[in-house]
Amino acid sequence: MRGIDPVPAFVEIARARRPDVDVRLGGVDDLPGVPGPDGGYGGILAWYSLIHLDPAALPGALARIRGALRPCGRLLLGLFDGGDAPGPEPFEHAVVTAHRWPVSVVVALLRAAGLEPVDVVRRTDPGSRPHLAIEAVAGPGGEGASPRSMPAHGGSGPTLSR
Repeated sequence: MRGIDPVPAFVEIARARRPDVDVRLGGVDDLPGVPGPDGGYGGILAWYSLIHLDPAALPGALARIRGALRPCGRLLLGLFDGGDAPGPEPFEHAVVTAHRWPVSVVVALLRAAGLEPVDVVRRTDPGSRPHLAIEAVAGPGGEGASPRSMPAHGGSGPTLSR
């Protein structure tokens, strides 16, 4: 297991809590294309890790993540849910602008990067921004693949609300 985070304080917290895990300072651009003898990671957690990227940078970040995953490797992506908006919407968040992402846009970007979405969870808690979690699978040769693939009709596929 390896952790990468661009915030030095978060790296120090992670190292203190999990000294058995290799945690490094860095970002998605620091993911190795082929990180191990098996050809890639079995899974990557990007839990609100990409919300501050400029929207134009998200396709490249997802492609980089796909390149770091082995075939059938999994990505779990956490974002703020942009509902039915036509595209990403910026909003002020902590110290830098973040973005809400519509499910349909994220699904299209994942597929373009070779990641097939297999599950979507949308959650709205009272007093909080809507949340979006998407699990996606990397296919062989950079193509998405899974027997549980979401429908190709452009819908958001399975959606669970809590």
